[in-house]
Amino acid sequence: MKKIFIYSVLFALMMISCDKEDFTGYSTIVPTAPTITVTGIPANINFVEKDSTFTFNVTMSVAQVVDVVLVAKQISGTAKEGEDFKILNDAGKLTILAGATTGQFKLKILADDVKEVTETATVQIGNETTANAAFTPVNVTFTIQNSSTDELSVDMSWDTDVLDAVGVDLTPIEVADMRLLIVDSNGDIVDGADGAAFESWAGFNALPDGVYRVAADFYATLDFGDINAPVTLSLSLEFNQPGVINNETLDFPDVMTNENPCDAYRTYLATVTKAGTSYTIEKSVQAEWSADFASLQGPWTGTDQYDFNYDVNITLIDDTLFIYGLGVDMIENYWGEPVTAHDAVPLLFDWSSLGAVEIEDQYYFTTVFSKVHYDYNIVGTGKLSLCGAEPVLTIEYDIKYSEDGWSIGEYVGGLFVATLTPASTGKSISISDSKNMSSVMSKLPQKPVR
Repeated sequence: MKKIFIYSVLFALMMISCDKEDFTGYSTIVPTAPTITVTGIPANINFVEKDSTFTFNVTMSVAQVVDVVLVAKQISGTAKEGEDFKILNDAGKLTILAGATTGQFKLKILADDVKEVTETATVQIGNETTANAAFTPVNVTFTIQNSSTDELSVDMSWDTDVLDAVGVDLTPIEVADMRLLIVDSNGDIVDGADGAAFESWAGFNALPDGVYRVAADFYATLDFGDINAPVTLSLSLEFNQPGVINNETLDFPDVMTNENPCDAYRTYLATVTKAGTSYTIEKSVQAEWSADFASLQGPWTGTDQYDFNYDVNITLIDDTLFIYGLGVDMIENYWGEPVTAHDAVPLLFDWSSLGAVEIEDQYYFTTVFSKVHYDYNIVGTGKLSLCGAEPVLTIEYDIKYSEDGWSIGEYVGGLFVATLTPASTGKSISISDSKNMSSVMSKLPQKPVR
């Protein structure tokens, strides 16, 4: 009878200990085949590519005495797990703990700046490995649309032929310190970048809609002294708009030299047309001087290779500059023919060609010799440089008889090359004060007898 009593006490203790389920040892839960449902799935799941997390709730009809594990994995779609999205559950497993009836499946969309088409993915929750529950796998299909912004940036880099040009091996930024300019349709600089290396600028989104030009000019360049040959630069622009434009690159081989190292001369490279958040980018190469014609008016002085003096005047008429007095010292003091009538002739500038200047072949002045009047034409080319302490106008020209085109320049052995600067920054020279003509005459042949 004693043994029967002991067994009865043990059985009672066991019954008491099982009144409260602790999911260890014996369980009060009767094993079943519970069902599992996934909620929180919209009819259409459409993500925009940005860092965000989406949560699905998983519910089991009856708690179990053991963990129930569901495996989530991608089964189809163009989006890539790990690149475009990520399953946040550890190892892709969703665990409903013993005694619990709910769990969460989490999916994170990963953002990047790369332009992509709309992508899709299907993730299956649960598969044949699901145990301890009756569950039909659930497929979650979603799309990821490209994330974009209205910010357009531009990066400018360059290379040079400095080793070939001057025999010195230097990096591009050692040769040239460039500026990146954003210029509006009026020719005004609205913004830009001026650092110590390659340049980067972003800010088109803050500008009004319109057409803008991307240009480059020099802040500084090296002077190579006696071997200061022109160094040619090749430039490159790279445009990026997150989610829309990826590394769109425009290359400009041999597009400029360092012959005009100042902000008065700029090279336009591309146009950017802004319409809301959309941008159209096109190559548009053009070199221009930012010259104010009105500032070039007034007296200019200088000399040429024959030591003739120049005291000329430049006047602005209807957006065209006219020059007066070129070659008068030569024609009166060497050629020996006083000028009796004199026209001003236009200086035709081509700002897209390093400030090139042309004087078309035309009547220029009339002289008198032995009481006979002679008409002369002038023709020439040249260049205006606005870099340096003062503007420099160089004109290579010829004076010819209007009647038959006989050339004084050819007669003396070469065209006259006048180098002129504004008289306000140099000494004004008048013809009456010109140097002793004997020094000039010694360099030139005697005037032919008519």
